[in-house]
Amino acid sequence: MKITRMDVYSVDACWRNWIFVVLSTDNGIVGAGEATTVYNESLTLAALEDLREIVIGTDPRNIEAFWARMTKSLYWYYAHVILYSAMAAIDHAMWDIVGKWLDTPCYRLMGGAVRDSIRLYANTWFLGARTPAEYAERAARTVAEGWDALKWDPFPGSYMSLTTDEVQSAIQNVSAVREAVGPDVDLLIETHGRLNVESAIRAGRALETFHPFLYEEAVLPNNPAALRKIKEQVHIPLAGGERTAGRWGILPFLRDGTLDIIQPDMTQAGGLSEVRKIAALAEMHGVAIAPHCPRGPVAVAAGMNLAACAPNFLILEYATDMGGVPWRQELITEPEQISHGHMALPRKPGLGVELNIAALEKHKATCPVTEIPNYYDKSFTIEGARK
Repeated sequence: MKITRMDVYSVDACWRNWIFVVLSTDNGIVGAGEATTVYNESLTLAALEDLREIVIGTDPRNIEAFWARMTKSLYWYYAHVILYSAMAAIDHAMWDIVGKWLDTPCYRLMGGAVRDSIRLYANTWFLGARTPAEYAERAARTVAEGWDALKWDPFPGSYMSLTTDEVQSAIQNVSAVREAVGPDVDLLIETHGRLNVESAIRAGRALETFHPFLYEEAVLPNNPAALRKIKEQVHIPLAGGERTAGRWGILPFLRDGTLDIIQPDMTQAGGLSEVRKIAALAEMHGVAIAPHCPRGPVAVAAGMNLAACAPNFLILEYATDMGGVPWRQELITEPEQISHGHMALPRKPGLGVELNIAALEKHKATCPVTEIPNYYDKSFTIEGARK
C-alpha cells in the first residue's frame, strides 16, 4: 500500500482556522488528519508542503518508519511545534488508514480500551463575557447542557505583574462562576503563561479557596525552575505542556516533578504516535495526562483514541464555541455525540470520523488568522476576531 495523494484544507473556524489533511492510497483507503494551531497557519501550510515529497509514496502502515525518517532527515524536527503540527496531521491520517485497513478502531491497535467513555471539559464557553455576572450566566448555561468541567482564563488583559485590582477581579470572576455552578463542577484555571512567578503565586493562593481542578500555564512553559517555585507555595495541581513539541520537550518537566498534569496538544505535540509515548513517560513518573485539544473534530477523534487506552488519562479538552462555529458538525459525516460531558468511544475503524469534503470546501478559510485582536482584553468579541 502506498500514499498517492495528499489534500490540505483550511477551514474557517471563527477565531482560528482548522487545517485538515486527507491522504489517499492506491488501494482506495483514505485517512484524515489535523494540523491546526493557533496563529502561524501559513507556516503550518508551508511545513505540510515540505512534507509532501516525503509522504507521497510512503506505506502508511509503517508509521514508526515515517517518524524515523523524519528524525534522520529534518535536523530541527524535535524543536519546532509548527513542524510537529504538520507531522501530526500525517500521523493521524496514517493511523486512520491502518485502522480502516484492519477494520478496527485505532485504540485497539494500541492495546485496547481501559475505559468505556471519555470525560471532556468545556473551553471557549465564556467568549463574549465581560462581567462576573456574564461569566456566571454562561457557566450555568454550559452546565445545564450537561458539562461538569469548565476551563477559562479569569485574568483577561493582565500581563506579568498583577495589580491588587486584577487579583480581586479574578477572585470575583471565579467566585461568581463557582456560585453559579455549585461545588460539584470542576473549574480549570489558566493564564496562558502570561504571569510572572510572584503574581502566579499570589493569584494561585487567592484562588485555592475555590478548589480549582488545575492551574494551567501559570507562567511561561519553558521554565521548570519557575514552576517549581509556584508548586512549593500553591496548593492547586499544576498543569502545562500544550506548547511543547514531542516527548523530548515534555521530559524535563517529568524529571523535575514540576507538573502534576501534562497537557500535550493533539497536533502540536506530534499527533497520536507522539502523545501516546508522552502518556507512557508520564505514567512512569506518576503524572496524569490531560490532552490539550481546542481543535477540530479530527484532532478530537485522535485524542479520544489516545484517551481510550492511556491508563493515566484524566480529561480531554473540547472547544464548545458557543455561537462561534455553528458548522462544526457539518464537517464530519456523523456528528460528535456528547452526553453529560462525556463522549463514547469511537466504534468505527480508524480514528472513527469521516470528513465531509463538500463541507470543507463550503467553509474554506479566506485568509489566515494571524492574531486574535483583544482576545485578552475585555473588549474582545467573536465578531471582531477576524480582520
